[in-house]
Amino acid sequence: MISRHSDWTSFTLSVLAASTLLLMTCASEGALSGGPADKTAPTVVFSSPKPAATRVPVSTEVKLTFSEKMLPATVRSALRIVPEPVDGYDIKTTWRKLEIRFNSPLRQNQTYLVTLDKSATDLRQNGLDGTFILAFSTGDKLDNGVLAGLIVGSSDVQKKGKLLLYENTNQELDSLRATKSEYTFQPTDTGTFKLPYLVERAYVLFYHWDQNQNGLIDAGDFFGRPASSTVYPQADSASSQIRIRPQIVPPKQLKLLSAKKLESSLLRLRLTRPVAKITKRTDLNVLINGQPMDLLGIAPVKDDAYGLVIHTAAPGMPGENALHIRDFMDTTGVILSSDTLLIQAPMRRDSVALNLLSVSFSGGNAVVVPDKNTTLTVQFSKPIIQSAENFLTIHAIGPDTLEVPGKLSYENTTQVIFTPDSLLPARPKLAWRIDSKPIHGWWGETLPDSVYAGVLKMISPDSLGRLIINQNSGRPLMLVLTGTKFYREQRCLSDSATILAGLPSGSYHLWAYEDLNANGKYDNGGFNIHESAEPFWEFPDEISIRARWDYDVGLWDFSGY
Repeated sequence: MISRHSDWTSFTLSVLAASTLLLMTCASEGALSGGPADKTAPTVVFSSPKPAATRVPVSTEVKLTFSEKMLPATVRSALRIVPEPVDGYDIKTTWRKLEIRFNSPLRQNQTYLVTLDKSATDLRQNGLDGTFILAFSTGDKLDNGVLAGLIVGSSDVQKKGKLLLYENTNQELDSLRATKSEYTFQPTDTGTFKLPYLVERAYVLFYHWDQNQNGLIDAGDFFGRPASSTVYPQADSASSQIRIRPQIVPPKQLKLLSAKKLESSLLRLRLTRPVAKITKRTDLNVLINGQPMDLLGIAPVKDDAYGLVIHTAAPGMPGENALHIRDFMDTTGVILSSDTLLIQAPMRRDSVALNLLSVSFSGGNAVVVPDKNTTLTVQFSKPIIQSAENFLTIHAIGPDTLEVPGKLSYENTTQVIFTPDSLLPARPKLAWRIDSKPIHGWWGETLPDSVYAGVLKMISPDSLGRLIINQNSGRPLMLVLTGTKFYREQRCLSDSATILAGLPSGSYHLWAYEDLNANGKYDNGGFNIHESAEPFWEFPDEISIRARWDYDVGLWDFSGY
């Protein structure tokens, strides 16, 4: 807490504001020279007191000098002093210097940390490489507890958030986040972090990437905590490396934004979560006035990732109806139930054209290794009438072209499944063609074009590799392998080898976790202060899979995670 700024600080800041405008104008003009962009991170090149100084006078001032000209406002907002000086402090900033004057003497025999997080930037918008920490003591020695570790995860995990350390170990984490932490620091760009000079006591530690910068743990943020409810700084940090795997915070509830009647027994819904491109009618339950509705079909909406069309077996009741959805799975795999939307029947009718939305492998993959279970799904935007005619033809394209015989079956009123009569030929591509003439919508609509065509890519089994995992951790684990448009999860028993076959050539990321609550998902502990994240293991290197090759990985020790 900064209690106030003195008059000389206010005068300095006024002069700096005018100087900043002039200098930034000149900097913009200089950038037109075409020289290389300055991407060098600023550093602190001088400090008083010196780093790790002891017996510092309680009347001391803190002075820092930077290697680059800094934006004063970012330096002030990035500054933290722990513990908080009793009567606050005043700040003086110039381009390269920061001075801190305390309004009353510091405590005797106390370790102080002056920190600047990565939001402190120079005139070129380059931030510090990591959290800067200046430690000094007004006593004979410094506190020597250290917390160190790594934020881990694949490339889509946000690692630019903040680590928050609290002395309070009795409050739920989501409400604790709304209070000021004793320590706030950030990992480096590679995810490593280290906070030294701590009192050796119990703390609560968690990681938070705040998407909208509101200081709350909201849906869409990244949140993670260690595999223990509390952490203990130790003098030997190498023996207690902390690993945190952040996860996206799911919403607590699905919201129904709107509902429109398209035709009799056909509703168009708009949700707050994205809808999967291939969605089966068994993937959710729709209730009207508390009664489950029989669904004939379900389809996403063209050009609207949050739209959903449902075909019910019967229209809604006259008057006001309460609409509710259960067991909806969004594109991240989170299963949600919705709030209740009150709708008035009859609702305003709306018209949506009958369209062919997609033809894809039923697993939803862009590529597939053909096997006896390989099928194709044809998805329409609205219900269609079952047609006796085979409107879909499939050809395998390679050195020669072969027609693939098969049968059409109606998964529901909006989806048609093509099942080959035999194993698909090992060809690189499948060409599909749809004759729309025999296709008619439930209410007599026709498709706008007469012919649709496209190509699906396939992978030859000869171009695939395998990953063999030998684990001896003493417990069953869930393996997770991810790559470009690839995700596979498989249970792995201890003292045995697990083979992941059918892997396309490319780079992969492997990790494993102990599924303690047996829900088939990694649990990062939630907000309960007494809970903890499930233990996990991370393969440190990128895995390169090649055709007809085996890649062996050993998992021997699960300790320290």
